[in-house]
Amino acid sequence: MYRNPYQWYAPTLDASMDTRRLTMRPFKVPVQKILSSVDLRRWLTPVKNQAQTDACAANAFAGAIEYIIKRRAGHNVNVSRLFIYYNGRMIQQRSFEVTDGGASK
Repeated sequence: MYRNPYQWYAPTLDASMDTRRLTMRPFKVPVQKILSSVDLRRWLTPVKNQAQTDACAANAFAGAIEYIIKRRAGHNVNVSRLFIYYNGRMIQQRSFEVTDGGASK
């Protein structure tokens, strides 16, 4: 059987994996601590134009990473949206042939 050398995740469960079912509970926040509005604009970077790249998921992810870095470290960074888009396509297709059809299709 062919094994892709660039595949970095486990495609199936094996005996060493924990297969227990964990229960999910809703996260409860005390009502008195919830604000009626929050302004995050000072930590957000300007909206970028993705043009015809069809890379909306990569743009959203890059914006989230830029926000986290600016919020936590106070640094303005410009994360490469095309790097995220290209690598997302590589993982999705599991090959080196990339077509521009969007990462979520």
